[in-house]
Amino acid sequence: MKQPAVQKNRTFRLTCLPQERVLVESLLQSEGFEFDSLAFYENARVLTKEPKPLGSSLAAAFGLIYIQDRTSMLPPLALNPREGDTVLDLCASPGGKTGILSQRVGRQGLVLANEPNQKRLLTLRRNLLINNTFNVVTSQYQGERFPETANHFSHILADVPCSGWGTAAKNPRVTRLWREETIAPLVALQRRILTRSARLLAPGGRLLYSTCTTNPLENEDQIHWARSHLGLEPFDLPVFPDFVLEAAACPDLDGCMRIRGQASQGQSFFLAGLTKPGTLTMPEISPEPLQHTAAELNPPFAHPVDTAKLPPGRIAIRDKRLEFRPDSAEKILPRSTLWQGMYIGKQLETALISSRARRFLPPVGRGPELVVHTAAELRQLLQGQSLQIEPPSGQRCLGLYFQDLPLGWLSCKGRRCFWTDRN
Repeated sequence: MKQPAVQKNRTFRLTCLPQERVLVESLLQSEGFEFDSLAFYENARVLTKEPKPLGSSLAAAFGLIYIQDRTSMLPPLALNPREGDTVLDLCASPGGKTGILSQRVGRQGLVLANEPNQKRLLTLRRNLLINNTFNVVTSQYQGERFPETANHFSHILADVPCSGWGTAAKNPRVTRLWREETIAPLVALQRRILTRSARLLAPGGRLLYSTCTTNPLENEDQIHWARSHLGLEPFDLPVFPDFVLEAAACPDLDGCMRIRGQASQGQSFFLAGLTKPGTLTMPEISPEPLQHTAAELNPPFAHPVDTAKLPPGRIAIRDKRLEFRPDSAEKILPRSTLWQGMYIGKQLETALISSRARRFLPPVGRGPELVVHTAAELRQLLQGQSLQIEPPSGQRCLGLYFQDLPLGWLSCKGRRCFWTDRN
C-alpha cells in the first residue's frame, strides 16, 4: 500500500516533562514517525516521516504533543518569562502559546489564560486539560476590558486578533475577508488591547505584542503608537535560529521582528517587545476569601493519587466539579478577578479523577496500574477494547503507563480495564 506523503515541514512540540521526552519520542517512533529537533526551542520537532496524520498518533491522543506552526511558538519564547513569573496571556485560545508559557514559568509560576469567546474558551480549557498544564488558570474577559489589577503581571502576551494576512498561504480567504479598507475596527481593537495591557503590566515588566499579519497598520504603526501614547519602551528580542527575517516597515523602530513565513517554512509573524519603565517588584497579596463554597474531599479519591508533580495548591469543589487551584493564583489574583482552575474530575459517591489527569499518577510500581510496552496495546484501548488485568485490582480506576511514561487513568470492572475519555 502506498504510504501517505508527509505534510511538508509539519512541526509540533513536546508537552511532557523534560525527563519524559525520550519515552514520548519512543512512542512516536513505535508508530513509524520520524522527526528532527529544531535549534530554536528544546521542545520543538519537525516531521521527516509521517506514516499517518500526526493528529491520530498515540502521543497526540494522550496529550503528549501539540501540533503547532513553528512561527506561532515564537511569541512566548520572545517574551521569555522565567521560572516563578506571573504571566497574562490575554488572547489565549486555542492554547498553543499558553502551553509554552506554562512550561517556561514552571511549578512555582502562574499563567492566567484569558479568552473572551465562550466556544473558544471551552476549546482552550480542553487543550489545557489534555496537556496537563496545572499552573494555568483561565478567565473570560474582553481583552480590552480585562479588570485592572494593580499591575500584578510581570509578563503579558498580547497575541491580538488581526487580519491574518501572514496565513494566506494556508488560508487564502483571509485576504478577501480582511481588505485594507475593512480593517479599521481591528486596528482600533488592537489599540484598546495595548492600552489595557500597559495598565496591567507591572513597572519593569515585559509585554510581547504579536500578530500573524504582514500589514504595517497592525504591526509597526501600532508599536509606534504604543510608544508615543502609552509610555512603553522597546526591549531587544532574541535571535532565533531556523528563521528568516524581513525588513521592518519602520527600520528605525527597535524591538520589532518580522518573520518571513515561506522562507522560514511556516506562517509570517510580527513580534514586538515593549516594557514599562520602572523596577520590577511583584507584590505579595494575601489570599482573599473565595466566592464559592470549597470543601475538603470527603469521601476522598477512589484510588491512590500523587501530587508531587503539581504546583503548590489545593483541590476545591464547585458544583460537584473538582478544580485544582494553584496557591500562586490565590495569592496574586485579587477577588475582583474571576478565574477558574484546572478541571480534574467529579465529586460523586467518591472523588473520581479525570482520565486525562496524568500528572496525578504515581511513579510505576506505587499503585494499581497497567503498564503496556507496545503501541498495539494502547491502540486497542483507544479503539474501545478492554485489556485483562491479573490479578483483579479491586479498584475502580488504575493508572495507565507506556513503559515508565504516565498516560492517564483507566476504568476497571472485574478483570477487565478500558479507556474512557472521562471528564
